[in-house]
Amino acid sequence: MHDKFYNIFYNMNVCYMYMMSGEDVVKKIQEKIIPSVEESLYVEQVAEKLKNSVLEELGDINYKVELCGSIAKGTYLKNPDIDIFVIFPIDSTILLMRNTVRELGKKLLERSFEKYAQHPYTKGKYEGFDVDIVPCYDIPESSNIKSAVDRTPYHTRFIKEHLSDEQKKDIRILKKFMKAIGVYGADNATQGFSGYLTELLIYQYGSFLKAVEEFSKWKHITRIGHWEGADDGPLIFVDPIDKNRNVASAVSAKSYYTLIAASIDFIRHPAETFFFPEKKKIPNKEDMYSFSEFMKDNLYAITFEIEEENDDITIPQIRRSANGIEKKLNGAGFTVKDMAFFIKNSIGIIMFLFEFSGYRTDLHLGPPVSSANSVNFREKWKEYHPFIKNGSWAVIKPDKYGTSYAALCSAIKLAAHGKNIKDSLKNSKILSYGEIIEEFPEEFYQFVYHPIPWM
Repeated sequence: MHDKFYNIFYNMNVCYMYMMSGEDVVKKIQEKIIPSVEESLYVEQVAEKLKNSVLEELGDINYKVELCGSIAKGTYLKNPDIDIFVIFPIDSTILLMRNTVRELGKKLLERSFEKYAQHPYTKGKYEGFDVDIVPCYDIPESSNIKSAVDRTPYHTRFIKEHLSDEQKKDIRILKKFMKAIGVYGADNATQGFSGYLTELLIYQYGSFLKAVEEFSKWKHITRIGHWEGADDGPLIFVDPIDKNRNVASAVSAKSYYTLIAASIDFIRHPAETFFFPEKKKIPNKEDMYSFSEFMKDNLYAITFEIEEENDDITIPQIRRSANGIEKKLNGAGFTVKDMAFFIKNSIGIIMFLFEFSGYRTDLHLGPPVSSANSVNFREKWKEYHPFIKNGSWAVIKPDKYGTSYAALCSAIKLAAHGKNIKDSLKNSKILSYGEIIEEFPEEFYQFVYHPIPWM
């Protein structure tokens, strides 16, 4: 009897240990992700040292230099990037700005190289940290920008002035949450939540737990702030320093709904896996074949070489091509049920799952039976045995494409493509179901199994 009660109480205690509250989980995550005092001091010293070096290199040139981004705001996670902004007079040329930050990169950074946003900036390494040296204009008001990055110093000042130290901890928690579920970053690949937007969400809702509670209530469209423009996505968050800008314009429907789903699940069962998800084990090929056999005639992939190394250029062009091909396929009557694209080792991969794959038939309606053209129609299509349907001559004939494979070949030729991948797509290869599993098992797994990071 005693053993029985002992086992009951033991199991209750074990269950209690694993049923942590949201507050308990947040405390544990804070301990793991928020830099220590020593780490913070080191990061800030290195950033300040680089800023001073930039000022020294500029010498007598009267440009302002500001540390921006998450380090300046105190919202960074471990191993942050250092963002240095060189602020130029409003009448400066793009060429001057480009050459100045390029030379700064050559002199101060390791392995510096140039990247492009609305205008060029320089990336590289400095004492182990990734660094961006960004030129922008010295604008008197945030609403009078000449380029998007001109707002960044204003964003930095706003966050520093309007959020408490406790809220900055919550920002770090939210950033980690979003990274773990795959929605952090406004880059072309992620189409998710930028660092600034993440900070504004804590500014809006007050804390991580309150924010997650609100996310779980979001519907098809969420508007935060007074917005007079057109809805350009599922989330509208009016920039507090520029009422004409939607900070959330980069957020795709997929990222938006993923955040809602993860928030609902976190509220139901708070756990550390929402911040440190377990690595998914990819099934062996035999299991992949067994699980997805019903798709074997409906799944194809286009593969092509990618020469451009800059994802900011390549990804939008692949997305455009993938959407264009899908549109052509749907327009031809070959319904695409799912589509996704991937990049692996300089190979672009676009996968399509069709509703069906067999030969299509086409009901071809001709002229009314009373028309003078009816004789010509019957003669032209006599091999398909014309018949009368609703007062007109008609035939049932093979669709001009025949199969989804043939339609895909045609759609590749007809769709509009970006200039950097247009030639590669001309020489693309179409893989069948089995070939995809054998050559690209990881991408097949992502496309067919749709793994959820926190589950």
